[in-house]
Amino acid sequence: GGDGLGPDAGGRREKRAKKKGGGSFNEEDDVAERRRDRFYRALYSKLSDPSMLSGRRVLAVYFNLVYKAIKNDERTPEGKVRTVAFAKRLLHACLHAPSPSVLAGSLFLVGEACRYRPELRR
Repeated sequence: GGDGLGPDAGGRREKRAKKKGGGSFNEEDDVAERRRDRFYRALYSKLSDPSMLSGRRVLAVYFNLVYKAIKNDERTPEGKVRTVAFAKRLLHACLHAPSPSVLAGSLFLVGEACRYRPELRR
């Protein structure tokens, strides 16, 4: 996201600096990091896609995926920024949702995620 809170905000420049400075990253770590970044970037962009908020079956799978992504994200500073960005984007999207069930589901999801991610309670 251009707001500086997107899923890849935070430590990307620091990681590049560590790599150039002789950090302990190997190629497998780099590939895994790029895949993780791509996954979170794609999921984050889908949070503002209105088609994802229609249809019960799609919504249930989508909310489950977002919940697991938030809950299981790394406990690094970058992961914490990404988690907060996801929660904010989800809450913003639910304000424009086509049904009250999307609003209720979004609030429930963020409430449950707060149990595992203390940075969401601030």
